[in-house]
Amino acid sequence: MVAQVIYNTETLDTTKPIVGTVQMDNHEFEYEVYLLPILGDEKDSVERDLIARLGGRLQNGKHCLDIDETVVSRNIENGEYSAMAFVKNKHHDDVASGTLQYYDWCNTGKPQMWINDLCRISTSKQAASPVKALLKVFELITKKHTKRLRYINLMVDNENPEQAKVLISIYGKYGFEIMKCAMDDPDNEYTLMRKRLDRTSPSKTRKSRTSKGGRKTRINK
Repeated sequence: MVAQVIYNTETLDTTKPIVGTVQMDNHEFEYEVYLLPILGDEKDSVERDLIARLGGRLQNGKHCLDIDETVVSRNIENGEYSAMAFVKNKHHDDVASGTLQYYDWCNTGKPQMWINDLCRISTSKQAASPVKALLKVFELITKKHTKRLRYINLMVDNENPEQAKVLISIYGKYGFEIMKCAMDDPDNEYTLMRKRLDRTSPSKTRKSRTSKGGRKTRINK
């Protein structure tokens, strides 16, 4: 499968990330968002950097969600990402990262926005989660680069029922609710969740610089 592009490929250079800060639970988080596919003179070097960053996330000596550089490289080559983002607590070593995929998993004839590959890695874990901040950033990107979407979605892998229960509860606190759609998932491998996008409230982020110019996956808190 190929994720749909969420920017104008004729006018935008995506080798430079969208960067800024977002406030969450009395903490300030810095973010970088890359819109994919990468276009521009530095395409190859930026892709290598993204492959290393997303594919090099380690938890307890293991690749987060079993996503290594080979997986990320293949997914970039196959066009499976619409965006990739990295969020860091400005004053602590507490980070989160993930991807967006604009694709019609629900077989409606129109794509939905799906949050994938969520992972938090920390040596100084704070009560204010960078994952919560990252979800906010993904909402902002979705609202900016799509016009008619009412929801942003994610999938929770049901392979480990206890872990899935915890994740569903966490995302429920973040405003996501369980949803149904006509996704090809006969074995109920995933619990689908969505959150309504608020397109009426003003943005609470301070953007310091803007860029010039299918796969189903697991998520982790």
